[in-house]
Amino acid sequence: MTATTKHKIIRASFITFVFILFALTFWPFFTELLLAALFAFAFHDFTEKILVKKIKRIYASLAVTLGVLVFIAAPLIWVSLKTITAVKEYMKVGLNNTPLYQTTEKLLRDASSYLISLAERFELDLTKLPDPTEILSHFSGDIGSFVTKFATQIPNMGLSTFIFFLALYYFLNESKKIKSQILKFDLLSESETNNIISVLKSSSYQTLAISLLIGGLQSLIVSVFAYFCGFPEFFMIFIVTFIFSLVPVVGSAPAPLFLMLISLMQGHTGIAIAMLVASIIAGSIDNFVKPIILSSSGKGDDLPAVLSLITLIGAILVYGAIGILIGPIITRLAANILDILSPDEKSGEITASTEP
Repeated sequence: MTATTKHKIIRASFITFVFILFALTFWPFFTELLLAALFAFAFHDFTEKILVKKIKRIYASLAVTLGVLVFIAAPLIWVSLKTITAVKEYMKVGLNNTPLYQTTEKLLRDASSYLISLAERFELDLTKLPDPTEILSHFSGDIGSFVTKFATQIPNMGLSTFIFFLALYYFLNESKKIKSQILKFDLLSESETNNIISVLKSSSYQTLAISLLIGGLQSLIVSVFAYFCGFPEFFMIFIVTFIFSLVPVVGSAPAPLFLMLISLMQGHTGIAIAMLVASIIAGSIDNFVKPIILSSSGKGDDLPAVLSLITLIGAILVYGAIGILIGPIITRLAANILDILSPDEKSGEITASTEP
């Protein structure tokens, strides 16, 4: 073994060792850092547009970070705290005595009676099935312990949120330096690196920016319709609809259709029709507005719905709730990886504006 070869081996081993230690240091915040990186890719072009107005990058990055905090994180945090407070108040008076519980119990009792009468017509025996009201009573006792356990996690959630926003600001502000450091490793050519960045920006934009915008509009429409139809849980309906809107194939339909079903069982036909209209309008936003935004922004085609759904389920199992956002991005990168790294560069020419 020559001295030069020995030097290269020692050098490579030392660099690997240092980066392993570096990675272990940040491993507890892997999810937060990954999510921040995806948000940075999604909002990179928007940040660059701010810079065109002769605003320093540090202020542009700070503005985008604060915008994400105000329009995304703050409402979710507020609703979570309000939910915990409301449930604790319910526990003081007894959850079984609250109007919400009594309404739910009546709904389950009516639904059970309807199913039994329907089964009798087809000579089916449903007596061996568990009573829905007993199931509700059983799980209502676990709500207090669940909320207490959730409340103990608030400090950890606060730390995770803090790390996320610090990382988001760093990725936006230091994007050029990060790309320069990656190129120094010489693992990929500059064109391949630009291709990967382009795909990540496109998929992150579609999954985050567009999905969050459309999901917010759908949730607002359903919540407003529900509120004026007599459902007072405005923010709860908003959050539930928003979460469903991020799920491929499913969309925002489950929330308004569920409210429509409740209205039908209670004999409120007019309200049921109104919630059906809300479902149609909300669904139309996803079907018509999203293609317009994608075409105007020059983004790629959507992935097959079945593949998106399977990937979503797997991502949720691996990454937890944020797998709803991470799954489609990883899938799109995997679907384009061969074109990205192909010698003939099938993915087309790369412009000089593809910094992360």
